[in-house]
Amino acid sequence: MSRGNTQKEKESNKLPILSRTYTIISPEQVASGAKSTWTRMEITGGIRNLALTVCDMTFLTALLINENQLMRLPPAIGNLVNLKQLDASHNCLVVLPPQIGDLTNLEELLLCNNQLHTLPYELGKLFNLQEIDLKNNPLSPDIIKIYSPESTGVQKLLTYMLNNLIERTPSPHERQWIHMNQPTTSKPVCQFSVMCYNVLCSKLATR
Repeated sequence: MSRGNTQKEKESNKLPILSRTYTIISPEQVASGAKSTWTRMEITGGIRNLALTVCDMTFLTALLINENQLMRLPPAIGNLVNLKQLDASHNCLVVLPPQIGDLTNLEELLLCNNQLHTLPYELGKLFNLQEIDLKNNPLSPDIIKIYSPESTGVQKLLTYMLNNLIERTPSPHERQWIHMNQPTTSKPVCQFSVMCYNVLCSKLATR
């Protein structure tokens, strides 16, 4: 499912195919001071759990963990804020952590062939998402009704998720007023920070 109204637009907006080529630095390059730079990681071998150390690699832009035996993703997956592509297809995922909504740079999310019954409403915060694959999951009828191969399917799904997230977000706590003396114009009396309760804000106030 991807955005775009015409076939030409779909082709122009199509994400590049993930490169899975490997490069080994030669001893001569190492001796000359060359350093390896990589932003993509592929994990195979039928793993059942994703190591938390992977979630500390905030420089990653692509994480390929497809065709394993993962039943869930750790909440720390939300630390990978630079991810643009996440392929978790062909696993055994039964649930997604709400923290996946923190991956606001995500453009491609592949979740086909899992065991997902529901999706976290936090998916609505992924405003950069262009493609999501949910095929072959036992999703609820409400999600199946919205998720379709139409070009506007991604936007419809994100809007539905975001609207439901807002309804389920608790109201801000009552604030305690701080009484101050009459302020002067010569120097500041105090310093304060302005917080936002908008779920799309990177500095979301929670209390």
